Amino acid sequence: MYKIIFLDDEAITLKLLASAIDWRKHRIELCGVASDGEEGIALFRQVEPDIVITDIRMPRMSGIELAGALRQAHKKVKIVLLSAYAEFEYARSAISYDISEYLLKPLDEDKLEAAIVRIVQELDREQVVSSTIESYRLEQAEKQLQQLLVLNHSGGRRNSPLVLPDGLAA
Repeated sequence: MYKIIFLDDEAITLKLLASAIDWRKHRIELCGVASDGEEGIALFRQVEPDIVITDIRMPRMSGIELAGALRQAHKKVKIVLLSAYAEFEYARSAISYDISEYLLKPLDEDKLEAAIVRIVQELDREQVVSSTIESYRLEQAEKQLQQLLVLNHSGGRRNSPLVLPDGLAA
């Protein structure tokens, strides 16, 4: 299951988001809501979600500022911005922070679901790539270990210390 949090200063929008689509169908668990960006950062640190849906205009910290802060520390988090404003400056800021989706209010549930489907597919692809890379690293480490063992035993240096690649302990 992927984890998601919602940030919006309007309680009605938070309720709408929670009920807009069948989150479990998309393997997503709602892990919390916040009413502004500062609360959102604290919630993010606590939950470590895969997806954040945030309003752009909120008190104390805007969704754009939040996206910038999250992007610096957490490159892989998927961020969806909600806005009642179709202004170019907001869209340009969204692009600079590699926002996954930019949706306008009032929220269109079909567009939200389509965005979530795309995001989940992207998260799935990233997991496959990450596990493939990890498998490759383990295979390479195992090959290096086998080569070192063969070299240590064939060179008549049985008493020589065994030197392993980084990340492997003897």
